[in-house]
Parts: sequence; C-alpha cells; structure tokens
Amino acid sequence: MLKYNDLINFVLAHEFFLELLETHHKRLFEVLKLPLVCRITKLLIDQRAKKLFFWKELLKSYNQKRPYYVELSFGYDYVAIDIKETNNLYKKCTERFKTMGNITAEAIVNLCIWNPNLRVLSLKGTEIHGSISDIAPHCGNLEKLRIMINPRSSAAQFALFAKLPNLKTFIITGIQQSGSSLLFFNDLRKWCRPKSLQPLTLAIEYCKCDKRQSTAIEIFDALRCFRMYKLYEHLGYNFARCEYDLHKIPEAKNLVQESPETFPLYDGVQMEFERYEGELVLNIDKDSGLSQMGCFSKLPNLSHLVIKNTPTYVKERNSLAKLFQLMVPKGTFALKSCIIQLTIDRLESIELAKVESIRFLECHLSEWESIKYLCKLTNLQHVLINVCEPINSNTSELVFNLLSACRIKAEIACKDFKLKMKGRTVYISMKRRCNVDPFSSFAQPMNISTLSVPTNTYTLNQLFEAFATSNVNSIEELFYESSENIRFEDISKLTEIQTIRKLTCPALILTGIEKLAELNNLEDLYITGKGNLAALFTKLAEKNKIKSIRLDKQLVPEEVLRVSEIKSLKKLHCSFFNTQDLQSLSALAKSSIEELIVDPSDSLQNLFAAFSSNSTTRLQHLKINYKNLTITEMSEISKITNLKKLSARFFNAECTQMLVRLANLEHLVIKNVLGYEISPLEHLLWDSVHKSPITLRKLDLKVWIGFNECNSLTQLETLESLSCKLNKEPGIEILANINKLKELIIYKAEGSLIELFRAFALKSESTLQELQTPIICSDEIREISHIESLLKLIIYNKRENKFICLNPSNGHNSLTIDSNIFLPIFQSCQKLDCVTVDFEFGVAMAFNFVSEVNTILKSIRDPLLQKPLKLALRGKSTLHSKLHLEDIDEAFLTVFCYTYKSDLYTTAGLLFDYSESDSDDSDVSDQDEYENLINNFNLLSG
Repeated sequence: MLKYNDLINFVLAHEFFLELLETHHKRLFEVLKLPLVCRITKLLIDQRAKKLFFWKELLKSYNQKRPYYVELSFGYDYVAIDIKETNNLYKKCTERFKTMGNITAEAIVNLCIWNPNLRVLSLKGTEIHGSISDIAPHCGNLEKLRIMINPRSSAAQFALFAKLPNLKTFIITGIQQSGSSLLFFNDLRKWCRPKSLQPLTLAIEYCKCDKRQSTAIEIFDALRCFRMYKLYEHLGYNFARCEYDLHKIPEAKNLVQESPETFPLYDGVQMEFERYEGELVLNIDKDSGLSQMGCFSKLPNLSHLVIKNTPTYVKERNSLAKLFQLMVPKGTFALKSCIIQLTIDRLESIELAKVESIRFLECHLSEWESIKYLCKLTNLQHVLINVCEPINSNTSELVFNLLSACRIKAEIACKDFKLKMKGRTVYISMKRRCNVDPFSSFAQPMNISTLSVPTNTYTLNQLFEAFATSNVNSIEELFYESSENIRFEDISKLTEIQTIRKLTCPALILTGIEKLAELNNLEDLYITGKGNLAALFTKLAEKNKIKSIRLDKQLVPEEVLRVSEIKSLKKLHCSFFNTQDLQSLSALAKSSIEELIVDPSDSLQNLFAAFSSNSTTRLQHLKINYKNLTITEMSEISKITNLKKLSARFFNAECTQMLVRLANLEHLVIKNVLGYEISPLEHLLWDSVHKSPITLRKLDLKVWIGFNECNSLTQLETLESLSCKLNKEPGIEILANINKLKELIIYKAEGSLIELFRAFALKSESTLQELQTPIICSDEIREISHIESLLKLIIYNKRENKFICLNPSNGHNSLTIDSNIFLPIFQSCQKLDCVTVDFEFGVAMAFNFVSEVNTILKSIRDPLLQKPLKLALRGKSTLHSKLHLEDIDEAFLTVFCYTYKSDLYTTAGLLFDYSESDSDDSDVSDQDEYENLINNFNLLSG
C-alpha cells in the first residue's frame, strides 16, 4: 500500500485520472484496484471528503463487478479497514486512521449498501447514534458482528441480527457495565433464528479491571462455553468470554427468572469450561479463594475437572481440600473425571476420596500413604498416579489395594518404577537398581495371567521367585524385554514359574538356556540372542510339549537337526545359516512342522527342494519374509503338494503364474512382484479362474488392483476373504459380485468407495460379514450403514485434513465431523458383534456418543440372543475426556478406549507412553498391521 500511496492519491485527485488509469494502464489498474477500493472506503467514512456522490457510485460499481471480502472495525478513536480478494484471502489491503467523534446508524447503513459483501463489522469502541437495528436489512453477507451495548440498550433491538442468514458469531460487550444484565437475558427470548439457517454463536465478553468488582456469568441451557483469562499479565486485568448457542434459547418463555443462576468469576483462578465435553479447566494462582467456589454444580453437563500446574500456585494459601469438598456429588451433579497436575497431600486425598462418582483419576501424590484413601473410590475405572516418594515393603500393599480397586486400568509410577495393570495383564518397568522387595510382597496375592517386564535390571530373579512361590500364581504369558544382552542366569528363576505357557526372552546370552525346558507347560517360545540352542532343543524334544518356536537368529545345521526332533513342534520361525547342508534340511522336511516362517537367508532352493521331495511332509503353511522368490525357488515350492497357505514376494510375474500348480492352496499372500510393467496379477487371476478345481478361499494382495483384476476375482467361486489396495477406477464395485465373499479388507484406496459400499448394500443376499476400510467422506459411512449382513466393522482415517463431511443441517462442507455420524451404522447393522472406529484426524468425539450407541442397542437387540457389542475407539482424538465414563448396560455394549495420552508422567519426567499401538500417518498397509490391530482389540476386550 505504501509503495503506491502517492500514485493512489494522485489517481483519486480527479475522476479523469482514474478513468485514464483504467483505460490505458489496465495491468497497473488491476494491481491498484484493491488499494483503491480500500482508500475509497476510507474517504466515504471520513465525511469531510469531497465528491462523496462520485465515490459512492464508483465503489458500488466496483463491488458489482467483483465483490470483495470487507472487514470494518470502529474503535474509540480510530477506524480499521481490511479488504481482501474473495478468491484469495491472503491478498489484502489495510487502512487505519483516526476519527473525530462517534458514528451514526445511517452512516453504517450506507457503508453496508456500498459494500454488500461486508463480512466482519466491529462497533466495540464507538457509540452509535440512532437505531443499530437499521443496518440489519443491508448486511446479508455479514458473518461476524461485534457491538458494545450501552445503558439505554436492550437485547430486543438486536433481534433482527439473529435472522441474518450468514451470521456465525455475534459478540456483545459492556453488558455488565451497563447494569442491564438481567433485562438483557430476559429479552433474548425475542431472538428467533430460523432453524433452516446455520447455527449462530452469541458471545458475551467481560473485562474486570477492579478486584472489588464482582463478575458472574449467567447459566442456562444455551451456554456452550466460557473462558476467564489475563490478556495483559502486567496490567492485571481479567477478561471473560461466554458463548451461547442461540438456537437453544427457548422462544415461549423467559430464559431466566428474577433470580438467575450465575457462576462467579474469581481473581486468581483462570478457567475454561466446555459444555460439549463437560470439562472445566482451572489454573490456580497464588490467591484464588477456592473455598468460595461452591458453584460448580450449576455448570451444565460438568463431568470432567482438570487442575493445571501453575508456577504461581502456593499450597499454603490454596489447599485443594476445600475445592474437593465442593465436588462431592449432589443432585444431578456428579464428577466423573479428575486430572490434577499439582501434587496433593494426605488431607487433600482424604477429601478427594469423598467424590465417590470419580471414574477416571490422574494425579500426583506426595506420599504412598495417601493411596489407601483413594482406594475408597468405589466407581474408579481408570487411575494414573505418580508418587513423589520411593516405595518400600511397608507401603507396597497399598499398591495392590489400588490395583484391585480400579476396575479397568491402573497405572502407577514413581522415580524407581512404572507399573500398569489391565485385567490380568501387568506391565512392570524398573530402573536398573530398583529395590525389588516391594514387588515381592504384592506379587503374592495378584492373580496375573500376563506379565511384561521391559527393564535393564539385573535383579529380576527375586521378582520371578516371588511370583513362582505365590499361592495364587497363574502367569501363563511372560514377556521380558531388554535393550542390551542379559545373561540367562540373571533371569533363570523364571523357570520356577511352572504355569508359563508363552515366553518371550530377547537379547540373551544363551549359555544355560537349556534350563527353559524345565517349564513343563511351555508351548510358545520366542528367543533372541547369541549362542547355540542345540542343547535346549534336545531337552524340549524330551518334554515333547512345545508347539511354537520363534528365533531371531540363524540356525546352524546342528540346531536344525535337533529342532527337527521335537515331535510336538508345529510352528517354526527362523533363518538358516547354511542352506547347503542337505542332511539337516531333509530332517526338517521330515519333522512335524506344519507352519514355517523363514527370515532373509541366501538361496532357499535347497530348503524348498527338501520339502518338495518328501511325499510325507506335513508342511501346510509357508511364509518368506523380506525376500523375492526366484523362478528356481518358486519351481520347488510349486511341488509341495500339501501347501495350503503361501505368503511371499516374487521376483517377476512368471513366478506368480506357477502358483496355479499348488493344487491345495487355500490362502495366498502376495506382498510384492518385481519387474512387472502393467499388471502382474492379470494372468495369475485368469489362470486361477480356469483352474479345476478352484481351492483358493483367502487372497491377500499387497499390490494395487483395478477393474480388470476385480472382474477376474468375481469369477473365483470359492473366494471368501479378500485383502487389497484399490485404484481409483470406474467399475471396481463389481467386487460385490463375488458370491461367497465374507471378509473384505481394504488397506488403501485412491478416492471414494461410495459405489462399492452401495453395491454391497443393494445386494439382496449379501454374505459380507467383516469389513475393514479407510473412510474419507460421510457418504461412505451412510452406504456402509445399509450393509445389514455385517458382523465386524473396522473403519479408520489416518490422513490429516482428508475427511469430507456434508453437514445435513445446513449443507456446508466440513473437515471435522461429529462422531454421532456413525450412529446409523448401529441402528441398521443389527447383526454387528464388534466395531472399531480408528480416526487420528477429523473426528470430534461427542461426549454422549457411547450413551447414544447404548440407547440404540437397547432398542433393537435382545441380550438373550446376542452377545454385547464390542466397541473400540482408537486414535489421537480419543483423549481422557472422550473415555467412556457413562453408565451403559453391559448386557448390550462393552467399550474400549485406547491410544489416549496424558501430560501426567511427562510432567513428572518419566515419559510414560500411554499408546497401546503405534501408527504413522498412512492407512493400514498390510495384513500384519491389520492382525496387530485385531490382537490389540482382543487384548483390550479381555
């Protein structure tokens, strides 16, 4: 603007110059047009300018040709003009200048007429002479309006603004200073906004400059949120902003009576309240007057409380005990979630324990003794606690008591350890020199089925011995994880836990490992480390109990010979050091192994030849990781006549064509095919269709497929399960014509799958029972809700800002959706057993979502005929306030919320990871990730 300031002044000096510029310098005129419109608007506001009629007509003509996005702000002694291109809001021009006196309503009406595309109008700092409502008929495109009320004003005069079709936010200041608060809120009933228009937010702003001045906000059903904050810390002013949903304001009766419900705003407490989430966040200062805040029960829908840590908080002046006394349930008020980022002492814990309605608790405790009071919270479901003092044998029993009191999940940490417990699964992480004695004492009464110990400590034998000698020991799965090599003798006491069936021991120095054979019930073993396992395999063969072995090491021929002697072994996962030793490979082919998973090795031709040449081999499942099979290797595999499942990568399309030779193949996983130009699968699928008999029941394709492949798949008469990535091609909905398809897993898809889901929904006798798919638009959800045959559904979106939702109430597109858009699925798909909703972006989890699902299920399901539906909520949007804390009927519904995070242990310096699973920003890419997702769900569902 400054660059062209002199030129603009020259052009506007006379209409002849303006006409000359527009006619003979068109490119320059286009550059200057936006600054010209901005300057002309300034001239019209400044009534001292000459030739006003000319400027009015000129501005009107410009706006008729190309309307601009106009913002006008009238302050106490200034006016700010902000004008932007409607198709490029980053291209803008701004003018700011001082004014002389106030402005008339007539002048504003004229500005609206001359700028029909006025979007933002702020009249906060100026007094309006005349009726402000006169401007309403002339600002139909207005989106945001800010007005300062005066003592002579009433809410009724603003009623016309409520009918503006595009108005989204109406901000009013000065209500408290005018002394007309009660009258204003009573007059709101005259504001009638048509239901066909988009929602309008009424925002009331307060400024508290004097500590002696009392400030309170009015409470009624339309309240959406409020916030009290300090905009300028050095001034000490407190600001408050309250927002109301205008469409929720009743029309037929007064909003408030003579004594309206109010919520006082106190100095020393900055706060935020969100009705939608039912959450109140407090930042407590050094002088807060907590004892006076006995008004929490007035806040509508309040169920979550967050008390944040502030550097100015002084406990001696602000004991939280007084605050907790005010949180005791009464009437319809019942606090369900409480997060305290401050350290609370014993007295505060005693008062907190009286808030019996709490189901989710996160806090810091100054001492272990406080836990015994928190155990009295009979409704506790989730607890996350950090204790500031070290644990000892005298206080360890308190840990067990709290774990027992928590019905779903408990997590406890101090500087020495972290402990998680969910159901019968326990996770213990200890520092290197942590004292194990306390764990020994509480291990005795704990009925644990799964124990995970990710730690570097060398004192685990004491812990394992405690579990081994427990009278109620029931550990069936033990996971020991370490980032460095550990001697087996340092964990050898685990062999005394005779109930172990599944054992994971990574990073071991394998000397003495044969003692693991002393575990009489061991069936599943996973080992990594350095050393020879021949002695272990010999002893396991004598026990003849082990069924599955996974090894992250290369087996030498001696080890291959010994592992082949284990008659009970059905599954082996390993790699081979020497595939030229035919004797050991032949012994493996003669073994009882039915499933073989091979990690990267040299040429595997001899291995496959050993199995193909053995007519009595029991091998049925073969998986090759991270290696592209060559033609010679594939030639040998094609001779293994009993093979039912094959998972591999292939060097070229010619290798895939050999798959039709496998007469009994039922499950095929194609991870990748190198060297193909167009489609490596077209010939394979064509040959499979014409193969007699067709045996393929499950097909997992990691490569992209389009219409041609989909068309061939429809002719596979035995196909029951399909996993794939779908190209954006017309006609892929033909997949719905696969007659016996029960399971469809879509890892990724280019574009929308509306037509595909519609085809399944319209199929008269659909057999589809399980669907896993990415979702990018609300129309896809609508079509899925019509597939009534579904038993299991997994839908997800991991792509940021890629969700398109059409809001049915006002027809506006939105990138963020309300989780209630999923409700029709539960209403229509009445056969569902379990549903997983996994959205990392774009979904606002409604606080009543689970309750709504529960209500729907109770109206359509018979618990005597159907098991409770399992609902899993996954993703970054599933935060503490979204946890299921509502009352539900477990005969109809069970809910699992995971991948929720908290600041608690990060604040404590412990970096506690709450995620149950990790994921990137892409969609689910393969079957392994999908199976992990399912396993996580099963773990949560117990």
